[in-house]
Amino acid sequence: MKYSVFIYKMKEIKIIYFLTLYCLFVSCSKQMDLSITEKGYSKGDLQFKVNVRTDTQIKATTRPKTKNDYTTNFTAGDSFGIFAVASGESLGSSNNVIQNAKVTYNGTIWESEVHWNPNYSALDFYAYYPYNATYVNPMDMNMAVKLNQQQLKDFKESDVMYATKMNVLKGEILELNFAHLFGMFQVEVPLEQRKGYGPDHNLKISINGNYSGKFNLSNQSFKVDANQVEQIQLFRVEQKEDLNYENSFTYRAYLPAQEISKAKIIKMNQGKQWSIVNLQQKIILQSGVVRRIEARSNMDQVAYIPAGIFQMGAPDSDPYAKPNEKPQHWVRLTKGYYMGRYEVTMSQFAEFLNATGVRYSSSDFIMDGKTNNPIFYSERINSPIWVNNAWVVESGRENHPVTNVFQHGAKLYAEWKGAKLPTEAQWEYACRAGTNTSWFFGENVNLLEQYAWISPSASQKRNVGELLPNPWGLYDMYGNALEITQDTYGAYPTANDPESAIVDPLSTSGTGYFVSRGGPYNGNYTSANSKFRNELDTKGTAYNLGFRIVYPE
Repeated sequence: MKYSVFIYKMKEIKIIYFLTLYCLFVSCSKQMDLSITEKGYSKGDLQFKVNVRTDTQIKATTRPKTKNDYTTNFTAGDSFGIFAVASGESLGSSNNVIQNAKVTYNGTIWESEVHWNPNYSALDFYAYYPYNATYVNPMDMNMAVKLNQQQLKDFKESDVMYATKMNVLKGEILELNFAHLFGMFQVEVPLEQRKGYGPDHNLKISINGNYSGKFNLSNQSFKVDANQVEQIQLFRVEQKEDLNYENSFTYRAYLPAQEISKAKIIKMNQGKQWSIVNLQQKIILQSGVVRRIEARSNMDQVAYIPAGIFQMGAPDSDPYAKPNEKPQHWVRLTKGYYMGRYEVTMSQFAEFLNATGVRYSSSDFIMDGKTNNPIFYSERINSPIWVNNAWVVESGRENHPVTNVFQHGAKLYAEWKGAKLPTEAQWEYACRAGTNTSWFFGENVNLLEQYAWISPSASQKRNVGELLPNPWGLYDMYGNALEITQDTYGAYPTANDPESAIVDPLSTSGTGYFVSRGGPYNGNYTSANSKFRNELDTKGTAYNLGFRIVYPE
């Protein structure tokens, strides 16, 4: 592990620090050497050379972009601290020749206001990163990682490092070779082949671990505080501007050296869903070492829908609007929620049936044994079938939206997931994604085929998520399958201005009908739009009727 810091004595005896950081790490690839020469600084006539070995991984202080990216560079504003004593003397708890001086990177060079004391011809230097003005006693430094490393700044400042250089003569270049005090713990979450499952942008990962201890800069010893165990949030490597943001999920945290076992629980949180990572064996995390694990996520992929206000329904000026889509009225949703990015698939529904003990009896109408209400109609094209005492899906249809589902069956599935069916207002608000046009992409109906499986392009259901999503990351909001909501069917209320907006509406009147939304694959543009609503008997279902779920915030 090597960083190069150069201190050059100017005429005014002011010390200017030039630092290039190359923090070497652990890997097993073929050894190669690469020499990099940098020169031409505006102050002084300094030249230097740094050797970077490609058979090592370089730990990151700037933001990495891939799971294998450990490139290291400081950025403007980064600072480290230095102590110094007369050469050959011991570092003291106070009153050292240089006492916790701050050295800051300005984007090109490292600078400090510290001066060389003319009474000393040689000094021993002790340095640490990042700088902390409270570190008065270098023999007793309370070093800790940030408990929440989700932001880059906190992640970087958790990478505590140290360096020493003995017997530096006055006027001589000072070279500091930094080492990492802590280790890096990395969790890689692979994508799932099954639609609807796996990591999404709401995924957060944390670990319950030791996070602090006492560091002695004199002998570079660190004693972890075994009693200090807290939940530490990990940093996601991939960010929105990266090309791999949609298909790679990597999380990192700096931690003191420790044993990570089942006692140090690793949690995954995704849109109000929780999962515990079960380690196959304990992990020994050491200083300056990366430990990587792969952790699969079987949680539902969801999109976060923020609270807000919108106009629901169709305006009077819409020539294609149906009477039940009017009047257009204001609605306010006071709480955000997480909505499934996809319609519930055949394989997901089969998993639910098998997990909850639903069994086939004498009829393809599958009933809830507790309430005697229908769950779904079993038919191989549209829903799971019973084979060898289990519910299975015909090959090739695993990622089709499940249909033939009754509203009661959709509610049971949602409850099994710890979720709910969307209200009609939640569905339309999420579909519109901040727009007030007929479609979330505008008024150009010719674009609809890019977003919706509908007639004549679709003669049957298709895999969910094959076309483009809406601006909030929801797929198949138009076409493919009609979608069940919580609401019983009824006429819209009147709310002509935002001040009189209907708050969190949910119709529960006993009409015997419920509302479905989104339009089916065998519909057209008149049903595949943001305002379309359809009524269905609560005791009925259809070959093109499916659903998606929401998790309340």
